[in-house]
Amino acid sequence: MWRRRHWWAFPLVAVVPIAVEIPIALLTHAHHSGVLIGVGLGAGAAAAMMLFDSPPGHVERWRSGAEGEKATARQLRPLLDRGWTLFNDIDTEHGNIDHVLVGPAGVFMLESKRLAGRVRVEAGKLVVGWHEDPEDGYENESIASRARGAAFDLHARLALPGQSPWVQAVVVLWADFDQRSIERDKVAWVRGDQLATVLADRPTKYSGTALEQLTAATNKAVTMVRPDPEACVRPQ
Repeated sequence: MWRRRHWWAFPLVAVVPIAVEIPIALLTHAHHSGVLIGVGLGAGAAAAMMLFDSPPGHVERWRSGAEGEKATARQLRPLLDRGWTLFNDIDTEHGNIDHVLVGPAGVFMLESKRLAGRVRVEAGKLVVGWHEDPEDGYENESIASRARGAAFDLHARLALPGQSPWVQAVVVLWADFDQRSIERDKVAWVRGDQLATVLADRPTKYSGTALEQLTAATNKAVTMVRPDPEACVRPQ
């Protein structure tokens, strides 16, 4: 999207070095004018490639987030083969939910985060320290609160006769996360490569007709706010 909107910048950046080198070569009658022109062409191409791969910060954050979501979806494939159902990219009035997963262990709201640095959870908040300087970094308290809020909103939408299934908030960390899997203040924090194993090891709460009803109720709950009917990944 960013590249399509700014397509005009790429040829402009490529032309500038060429426009500089060619007049110099022609005006100085340089013996190596061919070399100068070649340098201009190479510099122009290199500048365009650098711009192509250097989007603004907000675009880069979006791209990193999208890669995290794709990695999470790939990690969940073994569960789909075992009867779980995955709903992707759900827009709500409070923001976007990356994934909702339904299976024998219940309903899970998954938020994917792809982060640099060494990550840990302390007192229910995310703490990130840089590899180059572990004493430096930042803390984030909003991820947990947003995940809890999204899970509760989905819980409120689920309608099953005589029950209101709990929705577990899960933050999937694609990062250097030594704790691997930890739960604090109703939020589970799981390292991405451990996700399928951690969820599969949860105790079974639903099976047979009860699981079918739970999946149907979840489908109805997310469909009320999800515009894309193809965002549901059902087991084959």
